[in-house]
Amino acid sequence: MKIKPALFLAMLWSVFVHSTATNAAIIIYHPNSEDRLTNSTAFRVEWRANGVGDFTDWTFSLMTNGVRFRSGPAFSPVYEGDGWWHANFAVPANVPSNCNATLVVADDGSEEKRTSQPFCLVSPSVKVRRPNASDRWQPGSIIRAEWCAKGIESPDFSFELWINNEHFCTLFPETVDDGDGNWHADIVAPESVPSNCNSTLIVSEDTGIEPYDRSEAFCMGVPVAKIQVSQVEICWNSRSNKTYQVQSRSLLTTNMWANIGLAVPGNGSTNCVTDVVTPGAPQKYYRVEELP
Repeated sequence: MKIKPALFLAMLWSVFVHSTATNAAIIIYHPNSEDRLTNSTAFRVEWRANGVGDFTDWTFSLMTNGVRFRSGPAFSPVYEGDGWWHANFAVPANVPSNCNATLVVADDGSEEKRTSQPFCLVSPSVKVRRPNASDRWQPGSIIRAEWCAKGIESPDFSFELWINNEHFCTLFPETVDDGDGNWHADIVAPESVPSNCNSTLIVSEDTGIEPYDRSEAFCMGVPVAKIQVSQVEICWNSRSNKTYQVQSRSLLTTNMWANIGLAVPGNGSTNCVTDVVTPGAPQKYYRVEELP
């Protein structure tokens, strides 16, 4: 029979912690070092007990960093036979996030108790990354919102646009799971939004835990200045007895240097050549070659 790694580790941990006992009365299989418990949720605790007598009065003690956080009876412990038990344990809402939590399972009738392997406690959280203070949303445009959600299973997100600290509208974009708690959604900015620089987006999770986060304030409908040039001027110091050739390269020339116009005789001072800039054209690089 194959033993699951988590169960094997739990057995080793029980032997390590209670090596002085000849027969371990209680072995905790869950939680173990592979588990991550989330605040305000129920977690299935599994253990096996032998030789604790016919009367069992189970209690749990949640420990964080070696300090007791909360104690209480198990919620409806269920005996499965052959010494196996399970119970749903309510993880407190206010327990701090940490990866040094343990659970003590005790039988008050026989005074037997065991401590689980250390495991992680995770507080549900949402953190909005975009929009942020550098973003400018224009009415009718599509903007990508990005956020991170931790400690939430099968989340159901909602989105609210606030302007000047007042609710403006609720948005209904399609959310995309990017993995590892990262999410994004493409949001259409409302056409009726007034120009302002005090907009915020609230992303919340609505399955019952309801963590949320508010974005940084950003601008909506504010004109965005854009610099556009129609030509550039390339100038260089020249010698009167020399001839010069201006060249450029870009993706259009497969990054090969190409001549711009004809060779230019030096004037002993400053020579200049202009080049037309086409809107949307790839970036250009320039150089001036002194000809033999």
